[in-house]
This record gives sequence, C-alpha cells and structure tokens, in this order.
Amino acid sequence: MKSFILERFKIDNFQKHHSPLKAILIVIFSILISEFCIKYFFMCIPALAKFDIPIINALTLLTIVLPILYRFVYKPMCFQCKRLEKAEAIQRELSLLDVLTGLYNRRGFILYANHLLKVAIRSKNALLLVYADLDNMKWINDYLGHKGGDKAIVSIAKVLTATFRGSDVIGRVGGDEFAILVLESKENNADILRDRLNEKLLVAERNFKPKCGLKLSVGIASNNPGESKSIEDLIEQADTRMYDEKQTRHVV
Repeated sequence: MKSFILERFKIDNFQKHHSPLKAILIVIFSILISEFCIKYFFMCIPALAKFDIPIINALTLLTIVLPILYRFVYKPMCFQCKRLEKAEAIQRELSLLDVLTGLYNRRGFILYANHLLKVAIRSKNALLLVYADLDNMKWINDYLGHKGGDKAIVSIAKVLTATFRGSDVIGRVGGDEFAILVLESKENNADILRDRLNEKLLVAERNFKPKCGLKLSVGIASNNPGESKSIEDLIEQADTRMYDEKQTRHVV
C-alpha cells in the first residue's frame, strides 16, 4: 500500500510539472523562437533573401521545432503513460488483496482460482480445494478484543502460507474463513496436507500470546482428472465438509 501511495504521489507530481498547458506554451514559444531565428538568419545574410520562401521556412521551422517537441512534449507524455499504466496495475492488484493478511480477498481468490481450475481441467490434472474456519473467533473477539481477533487472523494466515506452496492460491474469503486451491494434488494427499497443517498450527498456538487455542475446522474437496467442477461447486462441497467437522467436534 505504501509503495502504491508513493507511486501515485510521483505521478501527481509529474502531471503538475508536465501539464497540457505547459506543453502548449512550449509549442507556441518554440514556433515564435524558430520564426525569429529564420527571419534573423535572412536579415544577416541578404544574399539568401531570395530563398525566403514558405516551403524553406516550413522545413527550417520543422527542423528546429521537432527536436524541441520530442524532448519537452512527446517524451514526457510517453513516460507519464508508462507510469500511469504501472500505477493502474498496482491498483488492480491491491483491489484483489486482503488488507489485514496480505492474502487474496474473496474476489481475488475466485478470479485466480477459476483461471487455474480451467487450466487443470484442460491439462487433466487433479487439484484440491481446502476450506478452513477459525473455530473460536467469537470467543477471541469477546475476550481479547478485535485487536486480538486481528492478531489471530494474521497468525492463521502465516500458518497457511507456511503450510502450502507458493504456487497454491490462498485467500481470506470471509471474516474467519480461508480457502486454498492446491494444484496438482490428488484426493489421497488430503491426509498429508491435514497433518502438515496441524503441525504448523500447533507451533503457532504455542507461540500465540495470550493463549486462546488456535483451532481450525477444515473441509477438503477435489476435482479429479476427467471431472469439470466449478470453483463455486468446490467451495460449497469443502464448506459442507468443514461444517460437518466443526459439528462433530462440538466447537462453539
């Protein structure tokens, strides 16, 4: 966010120093100066006065004005356009991120997960969708305050980032809900993922102060080669399994 604000400031500052009015003034003064130079040139050398015809004046004017226009108008405008494109790209990226955790928000997750799911279906690769919910979020907010709740959410985000690969898509899709699209992973890998997640979660729970019992309920859905489920179908299926696990554990 800080880098985007800095980039935006640079662009605003650049626009201030390279406004359209300044470009117009540069063009006008360039023409006036060029015309003056042409007239002075013919006045100093009378023998050349017979060549003082419009076409020669025009060519001389262009020879003088074009480099000036390139340096003070065209080049700055191209530079400005590139900066604006870069800022817009940063802004689009930021609109897909969750401010608190730095993970994708729901919109960003759905966007990227949909794309990767289509690629996996075309290439006939299996993948898993993991849906996780922080069990005791209400208790944390009630007894540790919203600051403690935010801290717990960030801690879970770090656990998920440490558990899954950089190629997997991780998103915070609700207040205390997370979704992960695990690429090139079959259904029989679900238990391995759970074990790895539980190990990281235990470490985070031991290090979390004050103690609040960081627990996750997890549901996993799969799209195997030959299947063509939508990302919404996978989320719904994984969410149902996560809810069943939560009920089984009698988590309040």
